[in-house]
Amino acid sequence: MHTISRRRRSHNKEKERNLVSSVLSMLVIALISTAIAQPRWFYLHGGACPHSYLGVEQFFNFGSIKQSDSSYTNSVHHDLHSLELDFNNCVNPHIILMMRLVIAFSFLAIMSSLFAFVLDTLGVTHKTLKLLRRNAFGSMLTIFFCVTVIGLSYYITTLIEFQQQQNKERADSIVEVKFDVSFYLVAAAGWLAVMATAANLLRKPLTSPDDSRDGLLDEFDGIETFSVGYPSSVDVSPMHLMPPPPPPYTP
Repeated sequence: MHTISRRRRSHNKEKERNLVSSVLSMLVIALISTAIAQPRWFYLHGGACPHSYLGVEQFFNFGSIKQSDSSYTNSVHHDLHSLELDFNNCVNPHIILMMRLVIAFSFLAIMSSLFAFVLDTLGVTHKTLKLLRRNAFGSMLTIFFCVTVIGLSYYITTLIEFQQQQNKERADSIVEVKFDVSFYLVAAAGWLAVMATAANLLRKPLTSPDDSRDGLLDEFDGIETFSVGYPSSVDVSPMHLMPPPPPPYTP
């Protein structure tokens, strides 16, 4: 009986696995990880910033630089990347905060995709985990985080463009701030997360002839569990359970 139960659990795990969705989740993790590592999230041209590209990987470690405000006599110190590069005219404290939020939501997207990958690969049979897997909870979270990163990225471009307009060296120079490779990688990751969600939500339950047999076995086990036993002294043979014969005919 234990062998049948183990075989049934293994069969259920095979049914719950979704390899298509798990592969898509792994691709999402790879794309977002590459986007974080790439130094080309934004393209800058025409402003006072000496760098043509900005990426979130430049904002992991922070040192201290001095940024002067021409409207005031005092100087304001802000945290920035510890490289010996001049970011004075590239970002401000608000942009730094937004970059940090982009990093945080990117890692949250990786964690949610990893959660979806584990559920789809292992084919969990626990009731709660199975419900989360079938409803693509992890992939939906990934979509939300990717959309949040995209929205923050758009907001950052407006902040950088405004700062570059204020700090540009020539009045006739045209400031350009565009998305670059990392942004499009995150957008592609969000699209793959949508496909992973569809792979779970649109998947038909796999049925086989063994499923009905497993259901009957479960019902039979339930009947045996809740059946009332007879005492050993009582005869439960079929002849004993038959109704008594009718009385003899008398004219």
